[in-house]
Amino acid sequence: SFSSIENVIGSAFADTINGEAGANVLDGGAGDDVLAGRGGADTLIGGAGSDTAAYGASAAAVTINLATNTANGGDATGDTFNSIENLTGSNSADSLTGDAG
Repeated sequence: SFSSIENVIGSAFADTINGEAGANVLDGGAGDDVLAGRGGADTLIGGAGSDTAAYGASAAAVTINLATNTANGGDATGDTFNSIENLTGSNSADSLTGDAG
C-alpha cells in the first residue's frame, strides 16, 4: 500500500492502476491496462495494448467522449485521455462515446 502518490507508470504487462481524489497521471505502459482515476482532473494514458478507462466507482453519472477528449460528471470531471480504447461506466445513467479507432 502506498500513500501520497500522484503519478504512476505501469509495466509492459496488463496493469490495473487506481488513482485517488486528487489529480493523477496514470500511464499504463504496454499491455492491456485498466486505469481508474477516481476523482480529480486525471490524465489517463493507455499506451500500447487495449486499454480501459474505468468509472465503476463513480457515485454519479459520467459523460465521456473519446473523439473530442472530453469528460464531465462524477469521477470523470476534467479527465483527459490518450491511447484509451475502452470505457466502463458507473452504475448511473452514463453517456459513453468512443472514437474512430
